[in-house]
Amino acid sequence: EKRLIVLSNRGADETEQAPVACLRIDLYTMTDLERAVAVCLEYLSRVGIQWPAHPGKEDALREYERFRSLLGSRSIEELIGLPLASDAAAVATIHVLVRMVPTALTLDPNLPCLLMCRAVSLILEHGNCDASCYAYAELATFIGPYFGDYQAGFRLAKLAYELVERLGFRRFEAKTYHVCGFLMAWSSHVRAARLVQRRAFEAANRDGDLTHAAFSCYHLNTTLLAARHPLPEVQREA
Repeated sequence: EKRLIVLSNRGADETEQAPVACLRIDLYTMTDLERAVAVCLEYLSRVGIQWPAHPGKEDALREYERFRSLLGSRSIEELIGLPLASDAAAVATIHVLVRMVPTALTLDPNLPCLLMCRAVSLILEHGNCDASCYAYAELATFIGPYFGDYQAGFRLAKLAYELVERLGFRRFEAKTYHVCGFLMAWSSHVRAARLVQRRAFEAANRDGDLTHAAFSCYHLNTTLLAARHPLPEVQREA
């Protein structure tokens, strides 16, 4: 940790500081969740984003309205045609924002919504990058429960899936498939999610992403139970 702090202080700009912030977030996610949030917020303050560790619902609404304003008259499906982002600092910030989501989900009901709304807002301003698929997928999980727009959430999830399939954004493949599989129950029978959840596990296992490999297995077993799969087969899967 001391070495990571030294690296963070020596980072010349956001593009050098962001990878260190991501490593520190990963470290504290396993040991001290509140400190992981502090690392994220410290980085964000350096790029002009000032947020409390425990924002209110009105803060989440402001970020959501910012996203909707930037989306404007464009359809969600059109976002697959955004140019690739060329601003390295913006891409670095998007990476920090998406890296923080799994941790934030366990600590605060509003902070993950702020993180994803701002990440997608930056994408709308600067263009798609390798983290776009995961950002769209995670934002999809909040639009329905928070703002009542489940249809937009499903369309964002489809967009995320298409980015991986058509543009080859493989770095966040496991995370994206995992979230998309979870969201498929919003519009399809729960059984339809099984293929995507298995693909999420395969990608996570291939990439050494043990966290999302475990998440995928958990949700696959839940899906099998919800679909009334024969219990002996569910037991073997587990």
